[in-house]
Order: sequence, then C-alpha cells, then structure tokens
Amino acid sequence: GARRRGDGAGSNPAGWIGEKAVATLMDENTAQVDPEELTVRLFEEATKKGLVLKTASASDIVTANGAITGIVLSTGETLPCDALVVAMGVWSTLASRWFALPLPLEGIKSTSLLFKNANNAHAEILADPYVLFCDEDSNGCHLEISPRPNGDIYVCGLGGSDYVDAPRLEAGGDCGNAGRVVADPRRVEKASRSVGWMMKGVVTDGRGTPEVSQACMRPCAPDALPFIGRVETVEGAYVAAGHNCWGILWAPVTGVIMKELLLEGEAKTVDIAPFSPSRFLKKKEGRGKHMGSTELGEQW
Repeated sequence: GARRRGDGAGSNPAGWIGEKAVATLMDENTAQVDPEELTVRLFEEATKKGLVLKTASASDIVTANGAITGIVLSTGETLPCDALVVAMGVWSTLASRWFALPLPLEGIKSTSLLFKNANNAHAEILADPYVLFCDEDSNGCHLEISPRPNGDIYVCGLGGSDYVDAPRLEAGGDCGNAGRVVADPRRVEKASRSVGWMMKGVVTDGRGTPEVSQACMRPCAPDALPFIGRVETVEGAYVAAGHNCWGILWAPVTGVIMKELLLEGEAKTVDIAPFSPSRFLKKKEGRGKHMGSTELGEQW
C-alpha cells in the first residue's frame, strides 16, 4: 500500500473528504463484500441444489436415545431430522435450554446508515473511493465510511451501541426477533450531522440525509470467539454462531467446516477446538491427579 499525509494546511487525498483526514493507507488487493448481495447469491445457489426454505420460529427439539430426531416449530409442526445446525446469530443463546449446554452470547445492537447513489449523486466519491476510519467526534461517533461499487455509501461506527442480554432476546423481549432490531433515531441524528461535516459530496445544508437507517445485532461470546462445532450433549446437533462483526467474512469458511463435520465426520480445514460449543460447560471434577486436562493417575 501507499501512505500519504496532508501538507498540514488541510489538504486531503480526495476533494470530497472533510478537513479531518491526515493520512491514507491503501491496499490494492483489498476487496469489499456487500452482505445483502452475498447472502442473496448464496441462497440462490443453495436453492438450485435443493434447499427448501421454511419460515417459522423454532421452539424445541425432539431427541431419542440422546440423539436429535426433530425440531419443533412455532406452527406446531415437527420437522424430522438426524442433524441440526443452530445458526441463529445472537438468538442461538436461546438454544442453551434445548441442549442443557451454556451458549452465552450477548448482542451488541448498533445503528448504521446507507446513502443511495440516486441520480449519480456520488460521482465524485466513486471517482476517488476512499474508505474512512474516523476518530471519535463531538457527536459521539467514530464513523467508518465505505463507498460501494454501485455508488451507495455505507456508514457505521455511529456510537451508542446497546448491549442486549438473553432475557431481551426471548420471544417477549424488545429484541425478541430480527424485526425488532431497529435503528436508534438519536444516533441517526447525531451521525447525520457528523456525515455532513465529514463528507462534502453527500450533504446539503451541513447534514447528510440517509435513505436507509438500520441496525444490526452482533453476537459476542465472553471470550470473543465464535461457537463452531458439535454439541456434546445431543448427538447430531451443531452450532455455528457468535462471529461478532466478522460474520460475513467468516461465513464461507464456517460453511466449509460445517460441511466437513456433517458429511465427513471431522473438520479438516481449520482446527476448531478453540471454538467448541462445550467450552463453557463446567467440567466434572474427578479424583485423579491431573496436569491441565491430562489424567496422571488415581490418588487415594
């Protein structure tokens, strides 16, 4: 990459950037992924291979002799299965009760904005599409501004994230499903002002007006690692969740890992021991002498 600095008198690498920018670091091998575009395309390809989508809430599982045999839907229907992958984002923590297994996840609810490229309004930015990572400003924002290839501009780092625990994720909670995860209007207002100051190319009268205000829920385990792998307490059950803000980036390799587990019996691409869904399960204390997790013999 190349690094440049302003001349100290307010110069910037691109004319549309506000006066705060002082340096750039560009990597020509970096690519940008649009989450919606990637997700839709993966779904389309999976459908061609026989995927059937059912839209419903899962309320329980059915087991026999310690193995998964079905999943109970909120509609009352039970879908028979011999393998179940729980990949419900932060709501995967609610599966703890199904498996008698702690899956601690906290949701970090953050607001973001999208400025559409209506009538080629962002032509100047597209001609010099820098991604901005900004210091915290007087509005409590630390903006990350990403122009996309179609001319849209995605803005996150609005500040004021909400930390959501398991009770709020339950069916009756204020974040009980993805449809209830909505933008914080206070952060939209603050960030719009910051955008107006930072991005000359998308503002009128000193503030930006986003076409889309939205929120996401990042799932985070206490040790900041995802859950990927078998559920020890129920044969045929698996978890793939808790990827924090790296869900889109890690999704393809997670899919490969789950394919390997389901069809080949073991993960070959990555050592998934650190991501074990059972790592928060309290271990039964034995009477023998141990060095770490290794038994060294019985002591009487």
